[in-house]
Amino acid sequence: MAENCLSEELALMYLELVDACSRLGPLRLRDIEELAAERGLIEVEDLMLSLVGLDMLLEVGSNNLLNQLNAPSLSSKSRYAPPLFAHHAINTELDCRGLEGLSRSLGFVEGFREMGVEDPARRGLLALMVALRARGGYVSASSIKAVALQMGYGDHVVGELIAELKGLGVLIPVVEATGALKLFVDGSPPYYRVPRFLALGLKELVQVPLGKLLSRI
Repeated sequence: MAENCLSEELALMYLELVDACSRLGPLRLRDIEELAAERGLIEVEDLMLSLVGLDMLLEVGSNNLLNQLNAPSLSSKSRYAPPLFAHHAINTELDCRGLEGLSRSLGFVEGFREMGVEDPARRGLLALMVALRARGGYVSASSIKAVALQMGYGDHVVGELIAELKGLGVLIPVVEATGALKLFVDGSPPYYRVPRFLALGLKELVQVPLGKLLSRI
């Protein structure tokens, strides 16, 4: 019973945080604590650690979104925000009937449209393919390049595509790659992490080999 209540609290709190970030931008811990207090939640540290641990909230640095390879931690000096695609995903009904429907359901297409990129639907498929390519939640730059080339993008735009995927929140830069990470992730660095809640969700939703998915594009 307690576990179910925690899950419900987590979901409701997340919806409010996404809405608040949409209106106010990234939030400090004290802002989040105030929102929690309005809902009668006093001890919010466990909820926050769960959200940060699943990458549902990302720590926003001065230059970019930061990646924590160790156990999740909180800082009163930092600001936190959900990935851009999450803003759109929470208001979209899940559609698993095709790749296009799934990429829209996950908020990829609307996120790219908000960013002003060309052909957001095609970019949404790219984001989905890259997320599915991740092993253990991690993916290399060379693997991203391979997916982009298979989708017909030119080699000269791969860097731009990676930057867009980072802006969407689908890729989180890995600041320091461990030896173990280099062993099990295909391809060469730099390495990126797909948000954990996205990787876990896709693992449940999609059971089709990547090669077959790519052949349908």
